Amino acid sequence: LGGPLGEGVAQVKDSVSVDSLAYAAPTLASDAFRGPVQATELESTPAIGSFAASTSLSFGNAVAGQPSSLLLSLAPQMEIAAGEAFQLSLPGFTRDPTVTGPLNVTVASYFPPADGSGSTAWELRESTPLGASWDDASSTVTVVLSHTVFANYSLSVSVDAASALTLPPLGIAPSSCGLGPDVQPGFRRRSDGTLEGCGSCAGCSGANEHAFTLATNATAGPVLAEPGTVLRTVQRVGVITNASLELSLLSPDFPVDITLNFTFNRPLTPGVSFVLDLPLFLGAPNASATLSSSLFFSEVQWDRSAGQLTLIASAHVDAMTPITVTIPSSLGIQLPAEGLMSGSSVLRLSTDSGLGAVLPVTIGAAPAVGAFTGDVTRLAYTPAEFETDGSPLGEGRIASIAIGFSLNRRIAIGEYVALYLIGFSRAAGDLASLAVTDHNVTNLDLNFTTVDTNGVFSAFVTASWSEASSTLFLFASKNVAADQRHVVLVPASAGIRLPKLGLVENDPRILISTNAAAGPNTGTPVRRSPALKKVCAAECSAWAFTCAGCDCGACASDGEL
Repeated sequence: LGGPLGEGVAQVKDSVSVDSLAYAAPTLASDAFRGPVQATELESTPAIGSFAASTSLSFGNAVAGQPSSLLLSLAPQMEIAAGEAFQLSLPGFTRDPTVTGPLNVTVASYFPPADGSGSTAWELRESTPLGASWDDASSTVTVVLSHTVFANYSLSVSVDAASALTLPPLGIAPSSCGLGPDVQPGFRRRSDGTLEGCGSCAGCSGANEHAFTLATNATAGPVLAEPGTVLRTVQRVGVITNASLELSLLSPDFPVDITLNFTFNRPLTPGVSFVLDLPLFLGAPNASATLSSSLFFSEVQWDRSAGQLTLIASAHVDAMTPITVTIPSSLGIQLPAEGLMSGSSVLRLSTDSGLGAVLPVTIGAAPAVGAFTGDVTRLAYTPAEFETDGSPLGEGRIASIAIGFSLNRRIAIGEYVALYLIGFSRAAGDLASLAVTDHNVTNLDLNFTTVDTNGVFSAFVTASWSEASSTLFLFASKNVAADQRHVVLVPASAGIRLPKLGLVENDPRILISTNAAAGPNTGTPVRRSPALKKVCAAECSAWAFTCAGCDCGACASDGEL
């Protein structure tokens, strides 16, 4: 016959039983010169089983490298008797070495009616097999049936998650042959009619979907383990790696550009969706945008109620190509009010790709973001220059400053909290070091009149001033616990002057920030601060500040201040 089945002779598509009359019996003939023989039926023909009609394998937890339950569905075209077994080959699968013993398996199949009525309505029942085992060397599940499985009736086999069978670490890859009428599991027909084997798709990694096979020792129709019957359908599983998130701002108070980076071990194809979970993120309830500058994605959709950002692919991209996409701040997405913890597990990425879906996986690299929460941040100032009659001088004059804040992240020694004071200045320029007073306080009003220092030591006792950026830096002299409230008093002797450009009450241009590694913040508006009027032109030129609220003449433009 030219060789084993599948080599010189195509294997029978449907099963052949010992006494089958459903096929033309094989014959043997010879044209030998010394004695020709007419076609003569063979006296015996081995039974050949088949699972080819319908086989599928799916997973309860379809995550590469993770334990999962398994569901195998099949319709054997021959009877498999009680005590006989079938084998499922699972290439790349492993079992947790700490879990031993039989697998937890349930078999569901159809039986004739229990009442013996002869009804054609067979019943679906569950049963426990006589045995279910795992072989590490061959990555094979063997199930010994406790009852007869009838030919051409559907059968399902469930292996529960407690059996600890683990998916291949790189998932399950699609075949390079793709789909279509000329594609069979594991083979594609060449133009000359011959078959060629299918490898994995270009660049894909993981177990090939066409390497999963089924075999049985059924007397009515065995199927050899080599080569076995390739499963028609195996759930494909992809892997996302190197996922990271970058933010244009580290502040919950402003819309941000969000840059997503990742690698996918399956090709990217147009129309495929990737979903980025951003729970508790803020912004417009629903928004969408066209990503004209992206090489990979054409559209982005934001659903605030679900906390999900959906990206729609627009290009064919090879597997394992590094992918980067930026969602612009114009979409209006803002960070959670509490900021982000370093390595937060709530930021996740998934895809519905037909070449290998990925359930939500945690983004490994995402920035930490701190937030000034608790009692609101407050800024107050007390004039230090007075008229001869004792009335205070305000705008443009030296004052002492008090800033109250609480950061919801730890601040380490040497890290700072910075206060951007627009329009403030210091006549002597930069100040490298300044002694300040730090209190821990609660129940503050705008003038910081109530002070509580019980059990808390001062941490911000030195500061510096940058004239170029109008920024006051407060340095931590010791580790500061998260959510600890501080009020720092900057004395008038520091020489910091109030602005002349005018400030509205709770002016959003006054910002507080920090470089704390546990939760940096690039700038959040101070929630409470008093208003200051613009300085009038005449007083500005003469430096004749005679009133705190200036109402005389035209005010100087910002360029003159």
